[in-house]
Amino acid sequence: KSTAAKPAEPQGASPKNIPLGLLREAVENTNDDTGWSQLGTIGSYILKLQPDFDSRSFGYKKLTDLFMALPEHFEWKDRAAPNAPTKIIYIRMR
Repeated sequence: KSTAAKPAEPQGASPKNIPLGLLREAVENTNDDTGWSQLGTIGSYILKLQPDFDSRSFGYKKLTDLFMALPEHFEWKDRAAPNAPTKIIYIRMR
């Protein structure tokens, strides 16, 4: 399991409105040979397809929170970034 924090609860958005097809397509088309995709790469892919995409439209402050709110569809993990104090988040479809 991941050590990442739980996502913030959505504000005013219904999970039914979340564009699962778009999220799945982004993960499918950016993953490596193990099935994992870097969250930043996913975000870039989504913005190329749908420039007006914003996770806040679905009630989530960040794209990370949006993916973490869908554990039945996606799993995630974070890894320490080389030579940096930050972590890189990876997403994979279930």
